[in-house]
Amino acid sequence: MKSPLKLLSPLLLFSLFGCVADDQEATVIQGTWQSTEFTDSQSNKPSDIIYEFNGNNFKELISIKNDDDTYEIEENAGNFTILEQTFISEDGEEVYQVNFIYDRDDNSSKFDIAYIQDGELFFGSANATDCSDETYEVVTSETSTEGQIISTEKTTCYARPTKLNFNLPFYDID
Repeated sequence: MKSPLKLLSPLLLFSLFGCVADDQEATVIQGTWQSTEFTDSQSNKPSDIIYEFNGNNFKELISIKNDDDTYEIEENAGNFTILEQTFISEDGEEVYQVNFIYDRDDNSSKFDIAYIQDGELFFGSANATDCSDETYEVVTSETSTEGQIISTEKTTCYARPTKLNFNLPFYDID
């Protein structure tokens, strides 16, 4: 007859390895990731984004290339959390849920998804929706000069994406 301790040993090992796997998932996006070049929708200029993930903190560097080959750099920072629960995206991939809290604009937040395949990191496609408790707001402003300066502000609410943006891969540059 097996002793109860011998029966418990495999269960204890399984639970320990299960904990290690959970910790690895929380660090899955650690490092520095750079996007491929894309055309910025507002300026219509070449751009890229670099994310640096370290612990639960992140930096986001958005660079926009000017006509004179100089760059405008926008830097944002904050902290992020990868939720334990994953889900299957509309693309059929198991994705992580990532919550970003920015250190700007009274700690604005962004709810996203992340997926890594073959050394490439993908985030979700924007998911505009009606404003509710499970959304985050993005305020954009536009200024035009047609004889006079006209400035408008628009608030759009976004829900956590359900589909991946495979058109904008990020590559590990560590």
